Amino acid sequence: MPTWRRRWVRAGGPWWSTWKNCGARESAKHSQPGISTGRVRSRSARAFWPYERPLAQGKPRSLADYTAHIHGLLVGRACVKISFSSADEKLAAAFFERQVPIETIEHGILMACTRKYMTLLTTPNSGLIVSLSYFKDAIEEAAASKVSNDYWRYLRQSIDGLEKEWLQKVRSPRAQ
Repeated sequence: MPTWRRRWVRAGGPWWSTWKNCGARESAKHSQPGISTGRVRSRSARAFWPYERPLAQGKPRSLADYTAHIHGLLVGRACVKISFSSADEKLAAAFFERQVPIETIEHGILMACTRKYMTLLTTPNSGLIVSLSYFKDAIEEAAASKVSNDYWRYLRQSIDGLEKEWLQKVRSPRAQ
């Protein structure tokens, strides 16, 4: 800690002692008072932080994490009504054993859900998705495709619009 800050803390700086006591760390170096040579980044100690931190974007390390991540992707969509049966768990385990990246799983779910929303908007009596096996072909297609990240970003944005449109159609009294 720079000398000027030590003096300021000893003088009873209003926030630093509380911040320091909760386990925060400072990672930037300050050469002169008031002049920052980098960003100040801090992270509160786990016991002090009352919120859940988002999971690190990376490869799930265990089958349970992998399956939970897939389940989280599915639960987030209105066109999916899934209870995650033992058959779904076996399929998720097969994806895990084949080391299918979670990003590829997400891309396949995006493609399949987009197609499902288009079907739901045009065919009113079409049912919801109830199994992970519905996504198997789309996941294989996503794994084989050489599509840019811009396309996936576009698909994420458009699927939200399709989902809102379908939900409005379902909730409106004129729904067919």
